[in-house]
Amino acid sequence: MLADDIYGELNKDWAVFRYSPAQGRYIALGLDDTLQPGTGYWVIQLSDLNPVSLDLPPSYIQPTPVTSTACTSPNGCYEAPLETGSGNVSWNMLAHPFDHAIGWVGMRVVDEDKCKNGCILANAEARNVVYNQGWQYDPEKGSYQTLNNCSLNAWSGYWIAALRDAKNPKLLIPAD
Repeated sequence: MLADDIYGELNKDWAVFRYSPAQGRYIALGLDDTLQPGTGYWVIQLSDLNPVSLDLPPSYIQPTPVTSTACTSPNGCYEAPLETGSGNVSWNMLAHPFDHAIGWVGMRVVDEDKCKNGCILANAEARNVVYNQGWQYDPEKGSYQTLNNCSLNAWSGYWIAALRDAKNPKLLIPAD
């Protein structure tokens, strides 16, 4: 729940959005909407309120990792479904669901066709399933930075693109 961190009125002083690849647009969330692990959200402070820090409720339970031969972690991976659309590229705004940093190079992709047994990102791009890299917004630079040989911080959001040949793709995020 964000209301305990951000004061003021929703959609007047602050707003929360998620991105819908199928619709190609941001969807505004209401006070009754539930935030889901692995989904990226855009939280905007619209008024001149003091800066805030967002926290997770004490009841937050990290997602249960799934064990798979495609996963690079012996403790399993979180399977983040990637939406696809009718075009060549479907952008997905995701979030790292664990409480520790992970390396971008440990990510794998599975789908029902070209990456059934799991692909490293470079192979997934060569097979036209997902782009090899992701992007993360850097507010200090005011621009997006590519995620190649770097780490994702806990709870951080990022973009990845599913490509036209993807069949129900999932990004495998290592649990450790």
